[in-house]
Amino acid sequence: MGLKPVEFYAISPREFMLMVEGYRNRRKDEYRLNRNILFVMQKLWSSKPINDPNQLWELDEKEESSGDEIEKLFEELRKKENG
Repeated sequence: MGLKPVEFYAISPREFMLMVEGYRNRRKDEYRLNRNILFVMQKLWSSKPINDPNQLWELDEKEESSGDEIEKLFEELRKKENG
């Protein structure tokens, strides 16, 4: 993360944890980008391409909500906004 000792002791534990979380998110984004580049390359050049980037390189990401769950959340939000 590149913190000097003086900077480390000058921040609160909460600020440090937020910095760590941001650092981890940035690393995950870099891994995701590399995985997608690799996926596209193998999709173009492989004789037996795979159809899911997770089969190529699994990043232990949490599953995102399904489309139905997201639609239900939007419906609830619209109801709250319309009263």
